[in-house]
Amino acid sequence: MVPPEFTGKITKAFLDCLYAILDGFVPLATEERSESLTIPTNTGVLDLKDTDVRVLLVISNLAHLKKIVVPNMMSQLEAAFATNIGQDRNTVIRVLTELDKTLFGDYIKPKSDDVTGILRAGILDPAMDWLETPRPAEVRQYVFTMLLRMVDYHSKVGAVSKALLERTMTTLVADLTLEALKCFKQIRRFGMGGMLRATLEIEFIHQTLQQYVTPATTTTFTDIYTTISDCYERRPDAAQQNLQAQLDGVKQTLSDARKATAINFVCFRRERSKSESAGKDKERSGTPKPERVRERTKDRSATSEASGLSDRVRERTRTRDTDGDSAVSDRERRRP
Repeated sequence: MVPPEFTGKITKAFLDCLYAILDGFVPLATEERSESLTIPTNTGVLDLKDTDVRVLLVISNLAHLKKIVVPNMMSQLEAAFATNIGQDRNTVIRVLTELDKTLFGDYIKPKSDDVTGILRAGILDPAMDWLETPRPAEVRQYVFTMLLRMVDYHSKVGAVSKALLERTMTTLVADLTLEALKCFKQIRRFGMGGMLRATLEIEFIHQTLQQYVTPATTTTFTDIYTTISDCYERRPDAAQQNLQAQLDGVKQTLSDARKATAINFVCFRRERSKSESAGKDKERSGTPKPERVRERTKDRSATSEASGLSDRVRERTRTRDTDGDSAVSDRERRRP
C-alpha cells in the first residue's frame, strides 16, 4: 500500500508532465519551421514544414488523446494507487477540448474567409442586375471556382487525416451558406430571371455539397430560398405567364451542369460501405450492359434533383400568388 503523501506526489508529477506536453502542442503546430521534414503515409508524403499539415496532425492526435490515451492513463493511475482523480480528469478533458477548439478555429478561419469571399463577390457582383437579368443558361463561373477551392481543401485534409474531413467540410459549408444568406438579404428585388438564377446557383451548391449539409445548414438553405422568394417582383409579362417553360429551361441547365461537373466534384459524394458495394454488385449480376444501366441511373438522378428545383420554385410562386390574392380580397372587403 502506497502512503497517501506519495500518492499525492505521484499524481501531481503525472499531471504536471501531462500539462507540459499539452503546452507544447500549440508552438509545435503553429511556429514556423526552417528545416524540411517529411513523413510517409498511405497516400503519399507529408511535409511537416507546412503549418496546415502540422495543425491537422496535432488536432487529430488531440482527439485520440481525449478519447483514448488520457482516460486510460488516468484509470490506470486510479487503479494502481486506489485514488480518485475525477476532478483532475474533467479539467484535463476541458483543456484538451479548448485546445482543439482553438487550433481548429485558427485553421479553418482563413479557408472559410477564402470560400465565402468568392461567394460574396459572385452574388454581390456590381455587374449583376438581379432585377433585369434574363433566364440563366448556365451556372456562373464563381460557383465552380468556389467549389474547386473546396475540392483542394478536401484533398489536403484527406491526405493528413480522413477523420477530420467531415468536421472541416461541414464547417465550411455552414459558413458559406450563412454568407450566402447575408448577401441575398442585401439584394432588394429579383426579377423572374434573377429569381431563377439565384435559385439555380444555390441549388447547384446545395446538391453538390449535400453530403456535408447538416440539419442546421438545411435550415439556412431554406432561409435563403425564402429570402429570394420574398424579394421576387412579379410582372405581368409573357415570360411571367409562362413560368413552367422557364422552369423547364432552368431544370435542364441544372441537370446539364451536374452531369458536366460530376467528375470534378466526385470527392463530395458519400463513399459506399463494403456491404453497399457488395449489394450493388449482386444486383448487377446478370445485367447484360451495366455501363448503360449506370448511365441511365445517373440521368435519372440528375433529373430527380432538377425536378426538386422546379418543385421548390413552383411552391414559392404559388404561395406568393395565394398571399397576393388574399391581400387583394382583404382590400376589396374593406372598401366602402
